[in-house]
Amino acid sequence: MDRMHGKTPWKSTRELPMYRETSIYGLTSPEAKSSIFLMLLYLLRAAGDLKAEALSLISPLGLILRTEVYAGNNWRPIWIVLGISLLAAGLALYLAKIRDLGSGLLPARPGRARAGKLLSTPLGLAFRLSGRNAHC
Repeated sequence: MDRMHGKTPWKSTRELPMYRETSIYGLTSPEAKSSIFLMLLYLLRAAGDLKAEALSLISPLGLILRTEVYAGNNWRPIWIVLGISLLAAGLALYLAKIRDLGSGLLPARPGRARAGKLLSTPLGLAFRLSGRNAHC
């Protein structure tokens, strides 16, 4: 920063190199969503450790700590997490089986019958298809 006289080469935080691939503010990438989900689970465990122990048991992070590895060798929390994981995997396989190839689980929304003036040009179509993923 000294070479640039105290200025950064980026105009905003959205132009930082770490935000080019993953947009945490817009929650556009699966990595951002899973990171936020993991942070929420960790906060749930922390709240459970401080106040209510039941909150800590909801989080997988807090449940695994109940195994008492060096003291009691309690296998019950591991079996619970394994069972929940198997149920989630079974649900994912079932949902993958019932959906059509190349489509989503929810039906597509009906659109306009005709495109607007912006989409009638190749540049307008490219802009529309890039959507929120263009961070330049």
